[in-house]
Amino acid sequence: MTIHTETDGIVLAEYTAVLERGGTRYAARALGRVEEDARWVGWLEFVPSDGPPLATDRETTQPDRDAIAHWARHLSDVYLEGALERAARAAEPAPTRPAATPRELPPVEVRAVLDPFAVYAQGEEILRSELGALSPDHLLSIVRAYGLGDAPPRLPTEQATKERLVEQIMAGVRSSL
Repeated sequence: MTIHTETDGIVLAEYTAVLERGGTRYAARALGRVEEDARWVGWLEFVPSDGPPLATDRETTQPDRDAIAHWARHLSDVYLEGALERAARAAEPAPTRPAATPRELPPVEVRAVLDPFAVYAQGEEILRSELGALSPDHLLSIVRAYGLGDAPPRLPTEQATKERLVEQIMAGVRSSL
């Protein structure tokens, strides 16, 4: 498996299979990048012998670099053929049609997996321990559900995100009592 950095992402794998579509031969490769929420997104790029490459939209979202590398290593030739078709269709000009009228979606209810105030009543260390066992997504849902501050800015690692969210929740609970 090849891993090197390109302008738009990290090349996770370059495949030996050469795919054909409409008489053009393509080399395939999987790319990925880390998002602001520390999760990795992956997509596929198909490079012809001449002309611009074709790329799919997001093909997967994974929790970390190891998981996205696993995804890239296990794509079948059949999957790559289907992805090439999707990328080619996305590159074709869309037929002109009237713009759709946007519709309003109902608000999404944020649910927290635990009540930090109820757990804090059992002791500060118990709350800290319970929060430490949760994912950053669950911690963020607690922050939002209980109004314990704004979502944190982008942080470099998932662990830093967890630590910052735990401290934000702890400070929010203490200041509300």
